[in-house]
Amino acid sequence: MVTSAFPNSLDKIGGGIEAVTACVVEGLLAARPDVDIHVIRPVGENDERAEADSFPNYTVHDVPFRRGALAELPGMGPSRRVHEVLDALAPDVVHVQASPTMLDGRRYPSVLTVHGISERDTLFADHGLKRLRSWALRRQLNPARCRFAHIIAPVGYVRQQLEPYCQSHFHFISNPVEAACFDYSRTESGPVAFFAGRFRPLKNIHGLIEAFGILARQGVDAKLHLAGPRRKDAYSARIDELIARQDYIA
Repeated sequence: MVTSAFPNSLDKIGGGIEAVTACVVEGLLAARPDVDIHVIRPVGENDERAEADSFPNYTVHDVPFRRGALAELPGMGPSRRVHEVLDALAPDVVHVQASPTMLDGRRYPSVLTVHGISERDTLFADHGLKRLRSWALRRQLNPARCRFAHIIAPVGYVRQQLEPYCQSHFHFISNPVEAACFDYSRTESGPVAFFAGRFRPLKNIHGLIEAFGILARQGVDAKLHLAGPRRKDAYSARIDELIARQDYIA
């Protein structure tokens, strides 16, 4: 597995890609304990490196590279070092998570999981070069994605965005969820929705709050709970203002 992020500890998962890759590795090991799994991940100069005994059932290879806003552009990512590791391993199949520029999908039997459309996501950034970065990402990512014969789309949006120009075979497979997430008991307190994630415009939290406002005005007795890290910025202030006007949010 070649992934843009993988946790040092399964007790400390820092984001969505880390959660997905950890669940996939654990699921593969549970289904096929005889499979020899290797995880290749990029690490920056200040990132914590993998300890050999931290992953007893699989191997993690740290590939150093310089992090930054242009990491996905030509020559800026870790693809050369990733290829060196893969050439030495000679894997039967390679599963790439998130970034298609981390390797050439034509060199190995490969499948790519696309978790987001980066050239569109970057338009939600708060810096002045977001449109230039979006254009550059699109020029680089589109051909890189299409080098993969198979693409996994966790949501229909991914296939909708890529299918018009990419001749790959698309497979709809939703993201894995740890079994413990389903170990809960329902209550009779009425419908409850829970959002967990970073408070950023990309997540459209304000749209979620406004949607619950529509339900409340229609007489639906529903509750919304929000949890996650947040910045001290204008977007968080807007969320606070929306929450202050509602009584269905915790």
